[in-house]
Amino acid sequence: MYILMTFDSTHYALAAETILLEAKLSPDIQPTPRELSASCGLAIAIPLAEREQAKQLLQQNSISYRAIYRVSWADESRRERSYEEE
Repeated sequence: MYILMTFDSTHYALAAETILLEAKLSPDIQPTPRELSASCGLAIAIPLAEREQAKQLLQQNSISYRAIYRVSWADESRRERSYEEE
C-alpha cells in the first residue's frame, strides 16, 4: 500500500519531488489517474510509512497539494487499483 499525492500544477508536483528527494524519501512521480483529477498531469506516490514526513516537508516549504489518496490493489492480479481519499 502507498499514498498518492495530487497537485494543482505540474510546477508544484516537480517542486515537491525535489524536496522529498533531498530529504532522502522515495517519491515516484507518475501520471495522475484520470479518475482522480484532470487538472495536473503529475502525481507523487510515496510509501505509506513516509506520509507524515512528506506532508510536513511540503508544508514547511509552502508546497500545496490537492489531495492525498491511499492506494491499494482492488484485485489479486494487481491490475486494478482502488483509491481512498484521506
